[in-house]
Amino acid sequence: MKRMSNDAVFQAAKRKIWDLVWPNLYQALVSLAHDLIKSAEFEREYRNLTGNTLTSYAVGIYKDGALIEIIQNSNLKPPIRVKLTRGEAWVKFKDYDGNFRKKAVGIVKTDKGWGDDTSINFLTSYDPPFMSSKTGIVMCTGTEYSEFLEEAAGLNVLTSTRKELEAFGESMLVRNLRPIK
Repeated sequence: MKRMSNDAVFQAAKRKIWDLVWPNLYQALVSLAHDLIKSAEFEREYRNLTGNTLTSYAVGIYKDGALIEIIQNSNLKPPIRVKLTRGEAWVKFKDYDGNFRKKAVGIVKTDKGWGDDTSINFLTSYDPPFMSSKTGIVMCTGTEYSEFLEEAAGLNVLTSTRKELEAFGESMLVRNLRPIK
């Protein structure tokens, strides 16, 4: 019988431990993703014109640098139309929230698509900085307008959620972990 080197034994033990830890960690990341989406919805400071920003919040879960899951909020009504783009006007309409608006003019160039599609496209094409043997999450919206809302209008879209994650992320993740059986 051939003896394994200490390094080989150690590597085999690491794989076994990871196989036990990963399902629990994965469920905790899924729960964290849902918590972050709820936080972003709760903390938002903008009104909904089309509903694309609100319905495009998404969190990608990455393992070994590869996207393995996209978490979105499916409990919302769908957007009422594709994203408004620069120069396009919409007159006398009810917005996503049901408020009557006299006029809205697009001020940001968009892809004229659906926000959730843009989020999915971003997350599937994104190369996270945590590659090879690392696990992580990335949160985004699928509207070009989000950056305008944050920077030019000074309204919260994702900044508060990012700050919450920076301050409490570890405890948010840990509270979702369950004992390993």
